Amino acid sequence: ESNDECSLHNIRTYPLNMAEVLKTMYRVSPLAHPTVMFRRSFFEAGFRYSSRYHICEDVTMWYDAVAAHRVINNLPDHQLVLAKLVNGAPYLCNSDKFSLTLSMGGLPQAQRNMMVQQLDAQHEHIKEMQSAELPGDKRLREAIVNKFVQDLYRFFTLFSRRKEFCPVFDSKMNLDTIPLLSQWLRNAENTEFVAELYLKNNLYDEAIDAFTTLLQLDECVNPIIYQKLGFAHQCAGRCIEAIEWYKRYELADDNNLWTIRHLISCYWRMHDYDNAIAYSLKAQLLAPDNVSIALNTGHIYLEKADYEQAMQHYLKADFMAGAKHRAWRPIAWCSFLVGNMDRSLNYYNKVMTNDTPTVTCCWPLTMQKAVSRSTHLP
Repeated sequence: ESNDECSLHNIRTYPLNMAEVLKTMYRVSPLAHPTVMFRRSFFEAGFRYSSRYHICEDVTMWYDAVAAHRVINNLPDHQLVLAKLVNGAPYLCNSDKFSLTLSMGGLPQAQRNMMVQQLDAQHEHIKEMQSAELPGDKRLREAIVNKFVQDLYRFFTLFSRRKEFCPVFDSKMNLDTIPLLSQWLRNAENTEFVAELYLKNNLYDEAIDAFTTLLQLDECVNPIIYQKLGFAHQCAGRCIEAIEWYKRYELADDNNLWTIRHLISCYWRMHDYDNAIAYSLKAQLLAPDNVSIALNTGHIYLEKADYEQAMQHYLKADFMAGAKHRAWRPIAWCSFLVGNMDRSLNYYNKVMTNDTPTVTCCWPLTMQKAVSRSTHLP
């Protein structure tokens, strides 16, 4: 307890068990109200603050609980170490902390003492780690917000009667429809921040809406917005719209390798092999030593059933630095398809001899035997 000057005036001790509670509660409240934790069954049984006693409504509820033979206890100081450690755990939401702390009361005394002895020495170290993780007000605000979202998520996904409430986490997130934020989002800089936030968290439809709004707010928009709109559409599975936005960005920078590779991916996904090959050849001119681009070009030709052209790109990739064994299987397979059994057998032998064993290693062995039989056919 402290006086008006906020200096320590008195230290109050509370009764630890029910017998002590019954002896002292007629003189003073047996509980420090802000520290009280209840089981849910307590309120389901109908216990509430009495409207008749506004000044001492909490003490009145303690009396009602005792009259109904409810048990009231206070944790001793040495047991609060466990509660403090649980309270400082950043990965637990508040309901989990309450449940864990309440369940500690059911542990045998010897086990509780052992836990206290083991964790007491680590308590100060954990406090130092937590203070190091939250050096400023910004990080502290983020921690508070994250904890609030954790509690909401647990309520709307795990609460036994959650179906009686609107599932807020299943609905579409539209920050611009919230009156408190709508005026703040009329600024181009803030709208771009929200759009980036949507994109970072894989909310592609919301990101598309935000970036489209940004185009309407800012006439001199950065062309990179076109690229991001294309990426959002591509991740959402809308390749036609993605290609349209990528091509708008291409007007500003037609040699951007990142955009070209994503155009290749979109055309390839749509089975438009001609356009995919055209952009793949352009990508090879921009990055002639890129093994992945050469291999992907071969893969596109292979899906197109142009095995000779696929073979050429696979062989080109095989001679590049850093290719290692990545082109051996495609070369062996294409050689088999075009009837070049000697080359196919040679590369399958290389796969079996030098390649890293995998769970599919029986496939090269099977093909090796098939090719060997084919070379001995009349």
